[in-house]
Amino acid sequence: MKQSIKVIEKEQLYSVVLSGNLDAVLSPKLEASLIEQSFMEGKLIVIDLELVPSVTADGVRVLLNTYINKNQYPGGLAIANPNNEVRQLLVMVGLEDLFQV
Repeated sequence: MKQSIKVIEKEQLYSVVLSGNLDAVLSPKLEASLIEQSFMEGKLIVIDLELVPSVTADGVRVLLNTYINKNQYPGGLAIANPNNEVRQLLVMVGLEDLFQV
């Protein structure tokens, strides 16, 4: 599966759609994209994991750092559409507060 990041701007949010494993290759790109989006005041940033089959330690690090620094995102942060395996991992590391209901 090809890895990619696509940012879709909607009215009150930015949807960051990931494709491929969130690993050492994709994680730095996600981190850079999130830093770029943090300057967009007042919009919710949703990290869409629907097309992410697995997350490595590198991906967890980026998501945890983003969560720790979530005050940099005035519109808020959310994680959407993780598969069961990814959801269990994110719950285990304490990121369930970011799940978009």
